[in-house]
Amino acid sequence: MTKAIEMNSAVTLRPIEEGDIDFLQRLFAESWPALDQLPMNDEQKQQLMRMQFQAQHADYQTRFPNAQFDIILLDGEPVGRIYVERNDQEIRLLDIALLSEHRNNGIGSSMLKELLVEAARASLPIRLWVENFNPSFRLFERLGFKPVADPNVDWQTEANWHLEWLPAT
Repeated sequence: MTKAIEMNSAVTLRPIEEGDIDFLQRLFAESWPALDQLPMNDEQKQQLMRMQFQAQHADYQTRFPNAQFDIILLDGEPVGRIYVERNDQEIRLLDIALLSEHRNNGIGSSMLKELLVEAARASLPIRLWVENFNPSFRLFERLGFKPVADPNVDWQTEANWHLEWLPAT
């Protein structure tokens, strides 16, 4: 059974800091369930996870230098991350992830609904990539995101979907 956010709980954002790396690595590992299925010992899995996290982290920072990289806080404690790039053409949700014990209780939905309000006010689409097997895929669908082709890439797979939400005209 899932629990809703307590009415007196405060969900806030703050920019990531150098001291957040251990938390971000833990979050990355929790968001990568296939890691447990690999035929490696725990030390090898941890090393692979750290390398994959560092590669992803560096890629986001390099490809999206103007993005906002935030930690999601619940009552001042880190529970997730949300990375968003904004420009005059779109709002691009690069990533949103929550620690497993904080999933399915309304935090992610509230973050996304705030982005929808922001996008509607600015008359901008929101775009993102998500694996179709990711549980958040259903949330994006419920919020009105639709699969579309991404003109910036020449590949698209059945497992990775480019989704778009358009404000009402």
